Amino acid sequence: MSGLSFASETPFKSLAVDSGEETEKEEVPEPPSDTVRPVGIRVSAGRGGPPASANIKFLSSFVVVPEPEAPSRDASTSDTPSLSPSGSAFNPVDVPPETETPNKAPDSEPSPIANGAQKEDAEVNGPPVKGKGRKKEEEDVFRWWDADANGDDSVKWETLEHNGVIFPPLYEPLPPHVKMKYNGKPLELPPAAEEVAGFFAALIENDQSTKFNENFFDDWKKVLKTDPPRDGTKVTSFESCDFRPMFEYFEAEKARKRAMTDAEMEELKRLKDEQEAKYLTCLLDGRKEKIGNFRVEPPGLFRGRGEHPKTGSLKFRVRPEDITINIGKEAPVPVPNMPGKWKEVIHDNTVTWLATWTENVSGNHKYVFIAAGSSLKGQGDRPNSRKPAN
Repeated sequence: MSGLSFASETPFKSLAVDSGEETEKEEVPEPPSDTVRPVGIRVSAGRGGPPASANIKFLSSFVVVPEPEAPSRDASTSDTPSLSPSGSAFNPVDVPPETETPNKAPDSEPSPIANGAQKEDAEVNGPPVKGKGRKKEEEDVFRWWDADANGDDSVKWETLEHNGVIFPPLYEPLPPHVKMKYNGKPLELPPAAEEVAGFFAALIENDQSTKFNENFFDDWKKVLKTDPPRDGTKVTSFESCDFRPMFEYFEAEKARKRAMTDAEMEELKRLKDEQEAKYLTCLLDGRKEKIGNFRVEPPGLFRGRGEHPKTGSLKFRVRPEDITINIGKEAPVPVPNMPGKWKEVIHDNTVTWLATWTENVSGNHKYVFIAAGSSLKGQGDRPNSRKPAN
């Protein structure tokens, strides 16, 4: 008990808490005159309290009145705020109730990706949504875009112009002194086989499953059949492969980029922005609209979620011959930024996607959409949208 106060000599009344009524209690008799009555003595075990040897004579009959506790400080006004795992100031007041229990299961699965090339195997994470009404509204927006891939036979636009999609840079072979080894000897690989070997080399210090390694090696051997080692070496054993020389080169390149000056980084960003500028927007019925995601994914090794049976499989490089472009009849057909011709060019104004292709590992269809905030959202919701002309 932090402190005690003792009642005065006068009779007192207590409140009947349960019934809410005030009831008289028997008067407390006055203590004898020779009794020492300490008034307002505070007993404390902390610093500054009375010594243990203090000779204090207490009342034989007294009423204990607890000292009012000091008001607790609000967590949001603490001088030393809590820190989030990332080290930034974290205010518990801003956290909605459902996020305060770490192990609580989410109310629903994350909404699918709506704007950009849709990825069925992608994870959607984001900050907690405050309020279920807001979350419901966002889900409605996403459902509208998901339904639009196949269209609903209503006209979404009259004219549409865009520049297609941008492909990642083509593979640049490694320097001649950087070679993986097979049975302890450097392996001379052509660019196509070297590129796939590099995908695995970059991950050798990650803990990969046996299935991942098996799928990679099976797909790499298929590439080696069409692009075999230049010295005629037959690659048949995964255990005989040493990818570390490639890994060490990649790590050195990462360190070199991290050591670049701010001016060098700014120049790289300027060049990148310059290359992508014309792909950022399209002309929809004469209005400039933002495009959700105009970049084609680079090739690599499929990771999947959990113990996916195809983890480690090779994702092919997407080329113009794999992509269907959707554009207005009178619009100029965009020119790919890599050699090749589009698989097909169509003019379907009942859908809002601009390009589509099929991912080779999962067979999923990828789409490039106009951004979710575009004016098409309101237009597509009109109940009296006109049907396309026959």
